[in-house]
Amino acid sequence: MKKVESVLDPVDMAHKEIISQDQEQTRSRAGIELAILPEAAQKEIAESCIYSSYFPNPITKPFMRKYILAKLEFPTKGSELAQSITELNVRIDNLFTDAFSYKKTELEAEKLDIEMAILQRDMAAQKDELIASQIDVEVRLKALEVANKKHSLNKIKLTAMSRFNEAKGWKGCVEDILAEMGKKSVDEVDFNQTRMDEMAAKIEKWGELAAKNQLEMTPSKFQAIESNKEAFDSGLNKAPVKQISQADVMRALEFLESQERR
Repeated sequence: MKKVESVLDPVDMAHKEIISQDQEQTRSRAGIELAILPEAAQKEIAESCIYSSYFPNPITKPFMRKYILAKLEFPTKGSELAQSITELNVRIDNLFTDAFSYKKTELEAEKLDIEMAILQRDMAAQKDELIASQIDVEVRLKALEVANKKHSLNKIKLTAMSRFNEAKGWKGCVEDILAEMGKKSVDEVDFNQTRMDEMAAKIEKWGELAAKNQLEMTPSKFQAIESNKEAFDSGLNKAPVKQISQADVMRALEFLESQERR
C-alpha cells in the first residue's frame, strides 16, 4: 500500500513559523534586555519561551455556532447568518488595521535608523565633548526605540493570524448557514425581513420561558411583547404541557396585564 504523506496547510505552516520566530526572538531578548533580573531568573524566562507566542483560547467555528450564535439570542437561521456576516466583516476590517500598523511600525523604525545615522554623523564632527555625549545618549535612546518597534512586528503578525483564524471560522459559519437555508448566495436572502423574523422568534421564545416561569421581564422586552402578542401567546402555548401549569400561565398573563395598567 502506498504511504500517503500528510500535507500541512500552508497557512498553518506560516503560523507555526511566526510562532517559532517570535519565541526565538523573546528567548534572545531575555538574555540581553532582562539584565534587571538575576541571571537565574533570565534563564527561567528564556526556558519559558517554548510556551509563549500562542493564542490559547481560539474562537473556533463550533464555538461560534454553539455559544455565540446561541438560539436565545439568534433564534432564526437568518439572524444567525446576519450576525455571522457582521462578525466576519469586523475581522476583515481589523486585519487591514493590523496590516496598517505593521507597515507604519516598519516605516517608523526605518525613520529612526536614518535619524540615528544623522546624529552619529553630527557626533563625529562635534568638537564639544559634552554636546557629543548628549548626542550619543540620543542615539542610544533611538536605538532602543528601534529595537522595540522591530520586536513588535512579530506580535502584530501573531495577532493578525489569530484574527485570520476567526475570520475563517465566521466565513465557514456563513457558508454552512447559507446551505442550511437552501441558499446559494447572500443575494438570495431577504435581509429586510430577517430582523422582523428574528424579533418574532425571540418573543415566541419569551412566551415559552414565561410559561415555565423562567422569563426575566424588562421594559424593552415588555414593549416588544406588546408589539407582537401573537408571537408571545404562541410561545405560551408551545411549551411542553408537562412543564406548564395553569397557574404558571395565569401568572404570566397577570404580569402582562399589570404592566399594561401602569
